[in-house]
Amino acid sequence: MACESSQDFFILMTELHTFYEKQGFKQIIPAPTQWLAIEDQASHSLTKQDLSDYFMVKQLSGKRWLEGEIDFLGYLF
Repeated sequence: MACESSQDFFILMTELHTFYEKQGFKQIIPAPTQWLAIEDQASHSLTKQDLSDYFMVKQLSGKRWLEGEIDFLGYLF
């Protein structure tokens, strides 16, 4: 029985590209990202950085990953 997902992609931050490519992940290059920087439990700035060395996605639906800025809409993690 097939299981349908309501998500379009899994997002992964890793340096193990070869391993995860074998699992269906694709490295995103470039990966211009932005997120809210937090220090001492307070928001203090918007951080922008290219995370190409770490950012991978796995397609779960028929949608394609679109190039462009990736906004985490909050704290990175």
